[in-house]
Amino acid sequence: EFVAAMKGIAEQGAQAAAYVDLVRLRKALQARSAPPAGAKPKPGSSLPERLKAVGLDRATALAGGASIVDRCIHQKIRLYTPAAHGGVLTALGGQALAPTALASVPADADLVLAVRQDPRKTFKDLPAVLAALDPQTHARFNTALKWAREKLGLDIPRDLLAQLGDEWMVISAPSLGGVGTGTVLSVSVRDEGKLS
Repeated sequence: EFVAAMKGIAEQGAQAAAYVDLVRLRKALQARSAPPAGAKPKPGSSLPERLKAVGLDRATALAGGASIVDRCIHQKIRLYTPAAHGGVLTALGGQALAPTALASVPADADLVLAVRQDPRKTFKDLPAVLAALDPQTHARFNTALKWAREKLGLDIPRDLLAQLGDEWMVISAPSLGGVGTGTVLSVSVRDEGKLS
């Protein structure tokens, strides 16, 4: 598995390489983190629950390599995990960025983060992730959703997220005002009429 995982990651010219067998690591960590005999663990406190919440319960390997290419450090990292992704990894299961996705980025950009992810799908999985990681945060999340529905008449999944597209970008550039005031979040919109 090591050879297959490293193929195309750390081959000729690599100056650093890393590999982690996540199946073996999970087994070792679970053996060390088991609660004492007779102790009842709190919900969301076990390693398997937390790994499932973030979507790493079925990941098999992590492989990476680095080299210097044209005065820059070139890194490749792969997380091997079978589809369908769950937990936090759901957000990373979108389509590839469009060829024109970065066309609007100013030449003086300090920070660019572009991703394609469906907010409806991510939001749908969020309650289970929160419940598994921290039941108190999950309860506060549900309270906030209820408050928005009752006090503002806003059903966040239906009224907001269903209208948002899957293209998200954060840009910060001096030409936009610099760090902080020049940081812009843009999101594609499915239906402007319903959103306004």
